Amino acid sequence: MSNAIILIDFEPYNTGQFSELISTNMLNLLDNVRCPVIFVYYYPNKEIKLWDPDFVNEKVYRACKHSPALYNNGSGYYEHNNRTVIDPRAGDHEARVIEILKKHNVKNLYFCGFSLPGCVYNRPLGIENFRNLGFNCSAVIDCCMVGHIVNTTIYQKIHYCHRFCASLNIPVVYHDMFDSNGNVHTIDYDNAYLGTVYGKKSATAYKDSLNVRLGIIDTQNAAQPKKE
Repeated sequence: MSNAIILIDFEPYNTGQFSELISTNMLNLLDNVRCPVIFVYYYPNKEIKLWDPDFVNEKVYRACKHSPALYNNGSGYYEHNNRTVIDPRAGDHEARVIEILKKHNVKNLYFCGFSLPGCVYNRPLGIENFRNLGFNCSAVIDCCMVGHIVNTTIYQKIHYCHRFCASLNIPVVYHDMFDSNGNVHTIDYDNAYLGTVYGKKSATAYKDSLNVRLGIIDTQNAAQPKKE
């Protein structure tokens, strides 16, 4: 049994600390893992050209196809080794993905993208559908965006993502918990994970540990969580 990562609707966010952080985490994850990766973008209409950089995050897209040049295998899918980029407008993309997952004996899926409570959860390649198909589904929480939370801090956005996952019993992992084979390893940061930290630290210590955890500020300027 192996793992796979599914990216949904990763768009070219160019502004904002939260969006830049999520994009950086996603690229770091893709640089590290060699497990199967599937990238899908649900275009708002059929007229938009394939992989239009105004809609699709080009850096993430290129990382998913492992090649600087496009190539087409004749069915609308761009593939390289165990990474697949899919245009859902071309054929039965759900059946195609299930075929890929069976080929690699995948049972555990880890989801990233935009927006966590929207497309990442609800689309045909999203968490809800694959749960119903019998897969073990988790959210890579620091590689997920939220779209409808505006005029809020980065901490409120992250808090919302955790509340959403908790409300639906979706397991949460972080991008730096993956080894190069795509296996997930638990790291103990002295209860610094967002799901357990509330109420156990002062507001300042919480923000410092979160900043360290997500790389927002230099670790030497914050109260660092201790490793076991």
